[in-house]
Amino acid sequence: MKPSPAKSPTEGSGERRRRNRRRPARRPQRGARRYEAVALPALRGSTREAYARHRKLQQARVFRIDRRRLVSLTMLATAVLAGVWIGFDGTFYISVPRVTGQARVPVEDIARASGLIGLHIAWANSAEVESRLLEALPSLRAARVTCSLPADCIIAVAEREPFLAWRWGDALVWVDQDGVVYSARSGMQDVLTIESSDVQPPPPGRRVDPDLMTAILSAAQALPEVRTLRVSAARGLEFTDASGYPVYLGTGTNMADRVAVWRALSEDLASRGIQPAYVDVRFPLAPYYGRP
Repeated sequence: MKPSPAKSPTEGSGERRRRNRRRPARRPQRGARRYEAVALPALRGSTREAYARHRKLQQARVFRIDRRRLVSLTMLATAVLAGVWIGFDGTFYISVPRVTGQARVPVEDIARASGLIGLHIAWANSAEVESRLLEALPSLRAARVTCSLPADCIIAVAEREPFLAWRWGDALVWVDQDGVVYSARSGMQDVLTIESSDVQPPPPGRRVDPDLMTAILSAAQALPEVRTLRVSAARGLEFTDASGYPVYLGTGTNMADRVAVWRALSEDLASRGIQPAYVDVRFPLAPYYGRP
């Protein structure tokens, strides 16, 4: 074999340059993380105890958090059960409320109008019940409702006192001094009576016309011996004299002056032996009478 010819230094370097051109050098990519292995030291006795204490503290903290959650869940469950018990137990439903202060209005009517019978105590609103009672029963002047657990309600009422009884045909209503009209109850009392044929009284719960009510109050004060007055659209208030003739008073606030004129005129007619058909004092400065 022929020995291969030895390469010159120039040829060897040229070959190496060609290889370097074929295989470019790898460059590290941007953002790439480099990880290096680090040898952890062996845990010594003190280090192991510290690690164990750390683990115990973590476990205790987790236990405390779980215990708080458990207490919260227990309280929530208790509240839910209590709500279900209160909502469905018949102990908290009002059977019949107690009524105090009534005299003429039946207890059953007050209890029924209150709307409390069979109602759950949680839905009992005292202000609403009081308003409902005064609207449904105009004969009540005031009402106060107090409720307490489990289902006790007390209704304290104050009734209106009738000042007059207004008779219109077969209908009869009572009116208090404030002019409020309400239904008459059994047991007619000794009150002033108003009779009318063409003037209808307001419905229960409404008020008498203020001018007419003022005239009635003034006439009742000036004529305490008269227990019956009549009212008409044409002549206003009138009454019957003891001699049997009608006296027309009209309406207004000066009833005392009209009554004084009537008394003087009545004495004058009696002294002269005149029996009038009527006496009209609606205009006190110009009274007159009718001959039979």
